[in-house]
Amino acid sequence: ELLEQDLQGQPRIQYRRIYLLLPQESQTEWIQSIISTDIWLKERWTVGFSADDAGIGNLSERLIIAINPDTWGANMLNWYQENYPGAIYHPMSFDTPNQLANYLETKAPSDINTKFAEQNQTNSSMNNDLLFKRGLPRTQYERSYLLMPPSSSPAYTQAIVDSQILKNYRLTVGFSADDAGIGNLSKKSVTIINPHEWGDNITEWYSLHYPGSEIKLQTVSTPRQLREFLANLH
Repeated sequence: ELLEQDLQGQPRIQYRRIYLLLPQESQTEWIQSIISTDIWLKERWTVGFSADDAGIGNLSERLIIAINPDTWGANMLNWYQENYPGAIYHPMSFDTPNQLANYLETKAPSDINTKFAEQNQTNSSMNNDLLFKRGLPRTQYERSYLLMPPSSSPAYTQAIVDSQILKNYRLTVGFSADDAGIGNLSKKSVTIINPHEWGDNITEWYSLHYPGSEIKLQTVSTPRQLREFLANLH
């Protein structure tokens, strides 16, 4: 039976999500290899360290690029099929951060399009009950999402790396207000950098579309201010 709480965290609209899943023990150079690419700012993929975050949400098009998945110590394909059916799992292994950066810049966009096209050809219809249950969290967990403005320049995204917050606290970072709120989680916080860039009242927007999200607002005017804020966030 579908419960009312299962409807919490349903997506505002259907949209395509790409999540770059890094190993939990990733060092700064691996994080740097993603954030320093031009393609990341262009495509605005979400980046994080949570296998659950990568699969959560009632979205028809969810793709996980799992980087060096052997480090998780489990068969991640089977894990996603069991816990987050419908999510596209795309494992990629690299020996060096430079190899990862090169893949993202050159081959990742076409691989992503191919994977979504293959899914669209094989998708079977779901009944409404299964649709609403799709993407429900495997278990309750706390999510912290750092929401950057879509207009962020490389200097600001570099400040994220320099603050060490991703390495030390494994936040999820991205440019999608929907990604930050999606999912039936009782504890999810969104730290919004320069909220004025999202329009008149982003707090009301979350109350309407993703109630229960804890919203934290922070305005910065320089990359240095962002770095200092993030370095003291925890």
